[in-house]
Parts: sequence; structure tokens; C-alpha cells
Amino acid sequence: MMILQLLACGGVEMDLALAHSGALPADEGSGAGADTLTIDAVPTDILRDDGSIRALPMTLITITDLSDLEDLGTLSLTSPALLTGRLIGSDVAPWRDAVLPAEPVAVSAAVTWTVPGARLLGSARADADGIFEAVVLPSNDLGVFSIVPDDPEVPVLSEERTIRGDIDFDAIDLGLGVALWGQLRFGGASPNGALVTVTDARGVTSAPAVADEDGWYLLRVQPGPVTVTSLGRPAGLDPVLLVDVEVDASTGAAVDFDYGVVPLADVSARLESEGKGIDQATVRFVSESLEGFPPSARMTVDAFSADGRVNARLVPGNWRVEIEPEAAGHPEDDVARIVVGDLIVPPTGDVDFGTLELAAATTHTGFVADPEGNALAEAAITCTEGGDTPRSWQATTAEDGSFALAAPGPLLSCAATPPSDRTDLPLVRFSLSDEAGGGLVQLVPEHIATGVLALDDAPEAFAVVEIRNAAGDLLGSANTDEEGRFSIPLAPL
Repeated sequence: MMILQLLACGGVEMDLALAHSGALPADEGSGAGADTLTIDAVPTDILRDDGSIRALPMTLITITDLSDLEDLGTLSLTSPALLTGRLIGSDVAPWRDAVLPAEPVAVSAAVTWTVPGARLLGSARADADGIFEAVVLPSNDLGVFSIVPDDPEVPVLSEERTIRGDIDFDAIDLGLGVALWGQLRFGGASPNGALVTVTDARGVTSAPAVADEDGWYLLRVQPGPVTVTSLGRPAGLDPVLLVDVEVDASTGAAVDFDYGVVPLADVSARLESEGKGIDQATVRFVSESLEGFPPSARMTVDAFSADGRVNARLVPGNWRVEIEPEAAGHPEDDVARIVVGDLIVPPTGDVDFGTLELAAATTHTGFVADPEGNALAEAAITCTEGGDTPRSWQATTAEDGSFALAAPGPLLSCAATPPSDRTDLPLVRFSLSDEAGGGLVQLVPEHIATGVLALDDAPEAFAVVEIRNAAGDLLGSANTDEEGRFSIPLAPL
């Protein structure tokens, strides 16, 4: 309730809703659209001449009915809003040298504004004096405004709200909250440095509390349902444990974590491609289940290969391994990323997983043509793999429309982009398997998205407008002309 009152007494909120000519209704069973598309824009200039922020990249609109692409009307960039304020908290340590009443202190923290399903709309740091200024994108959609103090003994505040314009919060008192405490035990081993966080019902996570030499930790939180997470000790060889608890407004909550003696097995494997050992690969072991721990327990252990081998220490259980090779510098020398599941680490001893084979690069070939079947020279081919740190490979078509791209399989997500002088042709997405043959990629438009981009009721010339699918893949882009107009051809979706 306190933060609701503080937000209500902020500055005047101007209505800066996204504007377009004509409503774009959700698909009501017309069958026109099989995908959800987002239309994003990057303004011509982010900054004004005086250094202030003029406009930010943003998602303009989401559509599900593809027939709306033919006339999107006027789509408006939203002028950014400025959030300002000062954070104060209470210096209190209820279990050591308590001083009552608590002294008010400035709070350094992360201040964030997000809308679920959208990009991060803005964030800032409150400095050592508790002062923050955040430039954010306003939104009529309900989002989460959150404050995460650097000190875990100052409670996190989060609130669902809309932000439509500038707000001066003045002083935001984060209050005392209530205590959430407990002890971590590791079967007699030192718990010093173990970390514990708490996540509230809105998904906002606190800064970590550090356990002392006896394993005690303390956070201060707002009452209500939370998830307490033990991240284990700094070496990263302890499972992550989660406990859901209701924090009482009067008494707080106590949550202990008893790991016992954490068993560890030495595991190893050899990484090869065509008989050659693979070095400098990132090898990520991800637990599926851990013996002796609850189903919610999880671990991720990263290791690196050297001399063609990888070694790690893991808790017994069922694991999968994700191997992401380092880019070789020459595409023909690259090897494929692989994921291997159902690797069992037994409780009875160490284990060698043998040799894990990574596919070598294959030269993929194909042809790119226009709708009439004419060869397209200077079309750009880009292929990307999956994984946390995906690599990509590029090629350009020759005069006869052919391309040859050296890249490892087993499956690559690719895009063929027409040459810059063929703005009438769409970008086409396709896949390359681990087989060398590529076939024909024909750039045939099925839809043309048209509209006008504006800022403050004036056309936004020479900005970039992009269309992406639900997975975030780029489907097409164009620059606006002097009158803010854009036209983006799209391939069949």
C-alpha cells in the first residue's frame, strides 16, 4: 500500500498511448494469420542536439491478422518518460547491535520498469545518495515497477502499474520489511560465502545475502508469498535449492537449508571431430535430476576442454551436456554444437563418458532466384545455430545466383536477404540440414506491409522498421522515406 500511495503522488502523467489509424483487432477466427508478428522501429536519432533522449527503439504494435499488414496506418513512436526520485531505507540489524528506532539511510539500488512479453522498457541505478533518473518507454499495458537494493537487508519493492509519462517520485521509503533468515549446513563443511536470494510473487529477485562463518543469513522482505533460493557456496559445486514460503507480516519467516555432505564424482569425456581432439569448447553440464535432492534442485556446471578432454565434478544424478565449440576462425574448420542427454553419474564412483563426436563443417550449396526464376547475384546468406552463444556463417551469391557456405550441421536456421537494389523482394527464411545439398531459395513476396511512422505527430524520416515473428526472427525491414512511409515485402508465413 505504501508504494501505491507514493506512486500516486508523483508528477502529472501525460497520455502517450501508441497511435495508429484504425484499430488492429486480434484475429477473430478469420484464418488469415498463423503467426504473431511484432513491428519494431529504431528512430532516426536517439538523442537531441542538447544530449537529451529524443526517442528510443520500441515495439510499435503486435498483430495476429496478416490482412492488417496491407495498411498499418500511422504508427507512432512514443516520447520517453523520465522517472526521478530518491530512495531511503532503514539501517537495522535485528540480530546484532540493534538500534531502535532505525536510522534512515540512502539506498543504492536497481530501478527497473518492464512489461511482460515486451522489451525491457527502462532501468537506472540509484547512486550512493539514493538518487535515480530513469528514461523509460511509457506504456498503457500493465507492467512491473521494481526497486532492488544492493543491500539484501533493505526490502525489495515491486508494484504492478502503468507508466504513461514523467513521474517525480520524490522520496520513496523502502521501509523495514520483515526478517527472512535461516542457516545453511553442509555436513560440517564450512558454509562461509554461501548465497541466498528471495524472489517475490512478481518475479523480482533480491540481491544475494551472504552467509557468515556459521551459515546464518538474513534478508528483509515484504510480507507475502516468496521463493527462497540457496545458490550454494562460491565454488559452484552445490545444487541450487528452492523453497516456497509465506512471509508473515509480524513474525517474518525462517528457512534453513541442510545439504548434508554434498557428494561429488569426477567425470570426464573426450571431444573429437573426425579423430581430432576439440579444444577450447564450452561444456555445460545441466542437471535433469539429482540423487538425494528434491525434484526442484538444479545445477549447471561449466567446464572447458583442453587437449581434447573435459573434466568436471558433478553431483550424482541424471545430466545432459551442451557442447558449444569455439569459432575456429575459418568456417571450414568449425565443428557442430551438440547436446547429449541421459548421462548418468552414479553414486558409486567416477565415470568416463567416452568419446563425444562433434560433426565437422559441411559445404552447403544452393541457388537464390527472384519470383520469375532469374538468378539473384549479391544476395546475402546468413545461417545461425542454436545455443546460448550461437555462431553464424555468411556467404554471398555469385552472378549465377549460387552460393557455397561452409558450416557445421546438423541443422542451421538461415536467411536469404535480397541485394540492396531489390527492395521489392522479401527476406526468406529457410533451413540447411547436415546434408551438403541446398536446393533453390526463391524470394517471392506474399504480403506487403505498409504504413507511416511518426513521432509527435510529425513523420519520422529515415528510421528503420522491422517485422519479427514470435521467435524473434527477422522477417523483413525497411527504411522510412521523407514522409515517414515504409513498405516491407514479406515471404509466405
